[in-house]
Order: sequence, then structure tokens, then C-alpha cells
Amino acid sequence: MRTLLVASLAVWSFSAFAFDATKTIDSYNEARPGCRQAEMNGQPISTQEADRQCKILARLGEELKANGYYWNDSEQEWAACR
Repeated sequence: MRTLLVASLAVWSFSAFAFDATKTIDSYNEARPGCRQAEMNGQPISTQEADRQCKILARLGEELKANGYYWNDSEQEWAACR
């Protein structure tokens, strides 16, 4: 009985952390100007903040790649691998 309970809780908790491609891509697109242009919402940001945005961008890119997405250079967007 205890094993069944633990297993059911594990399955429930995994679904709570399911990959959301749309949300991840939106977050990537929000962080990109901060890393690439050192600005957010059209305003300049500090070098430290730009570095932080680059780390976020790299982490999100790795997450997308790990979940079957690739960066389409010609369209400048993430796309699902086929």
C-alpha cells in the first residue's frame, strides 16, 4: 500500500513539472535582448544584468534542446524537431 501511494505521488509530481514549450520559448524571447543587446524593454541594463540574462538564455536554450527543439537560424525562432 505504501509503495502504491509513493508511486502515485511521484507520477502526480512529475506532471506538475511537465515541460511547457510555449512558456519556455516566451521566456527565451524575453531574455534575448538583455543578453544580446544589453537592454530590457528598450532600456539599457548593467553589464551584470546582461550577464545574468545570458545565463538565463543559455539555460532555456539547453532546456529547449533537451525537449526536442532546435534554433531555426533562418526564421530566428525555436522549432520542434520533426
